[in-house]
Amino acid sequence: MRSMPNRYFRRQWDELRSADHTAWGVATYYFETDEALTAIRQVEVYTAGQRLRYDGAHPEDEHGFLSDGPIFPDDEWPDLFEITGAEFETEWHNDRNTVAPGRRRPVGRERPSHKASGRATTSDFDVVAHTARLRDAT
Repeated sequence: MRSMPNRYFRRQWDELRSADHTAWGVATYYFETDEALTAIRQVEVYTAGQRLRYDGAHPEDEHGFLSDGPIFPDDEWPDLFEITGAEFETEWHNDRNTVAPGRRRPVGRERPSHKASGRATTSDFDVVAHTARLRDAT
């Protein structure tokens, strides 16, 4: 059985990460996913320039973590946000303003829940509202 190639996506998140990160602004998320649309690599680029990167070798640090589970619930349309592998690789390899590359969460420090950390869960991305806004704008 032939496996499907990885897919790549860009998603804008229009809410602040947390009160501690207000100066960072909002983020654009870049994902490389497997065939189940589970994140393999992830880049977060904030409007103030900070960048966070996560993958299997660096799944989490004091700022956040690699999304777990499918990045799109079954009722969303991932094709609306698909990008090329080249576009993802450009963001992945851009080291400008990368925050704490390679740092890990201190031992004994509990991983925060998505809600407590102010980070979006993958189900928080509201594609339906986004699609409606695009439709209403035309």
